[in-house]
Amino acid sequence: MNSGHIILINGASGSGKTTLCRQLNKQLFFPYLHISIDRFYEGLPQKPMTALQYACLPTIYQGFLASIQAFAAVGNRVLLDIILTNDTMKSSMICSFSSVPTHLIGLSCPADLLEQRNRKRVKPRSPIIKSQIDTVHKSMLYDLQLDTRTFSPTQCADQVVRHLNSGVLPTALHTLSKDYSHDS
Repeated sequence: MNSGHIILINGASGSGKTTLCRQLNKQLFFPYLHISIDRFYEGLPQKPMTALQYACLPTIYQGFLASIQAFAAVGNRVLLDIILTNDTMKSSMICSFSSVPTHLIGLSCPADLLEQRNRKRVKPRSPIIKSQIDTVHKSMLYDLQLDTRTFSPTQCADQVVRHLNSGVLPTALHTLSKDYSHDS
């Protein structure tokens, strides 16, 4: 079977990743499976998390990446909704997806709007957002970057679809893999 395809959408909490994935699923010709790291973490049994659960997060993340790679390897198309907040996460993602066509899409949004959106959530994540703002796009390269203050979800999805339909091959992941291999 042909190799699948991943559209990885990275941005801070509240930047519009999930909304963009939902809009893309309405606009893309082929069906994409929308998978979010949040769904994996929500599977943990205790809220708030215990110290042992926090200690398990790196292996949960590795399993999450392996499952995405496996979905794509058998021919699935995946919309990946994720927050890459540190070099270890970024490096693991690069290694996991190096053999799968992966378009990296960066969503940005000013801190004041992220905070405003967060206050409207059922479960606000304010301390998490503050720590993500400076780290989520640090040392990242994208095939396409979008600002959700400037563009509506439909306009962002239009730009992603146009980008995909242009036939431009994804290059950001390949370039990042070179950068991260030099850092090691």
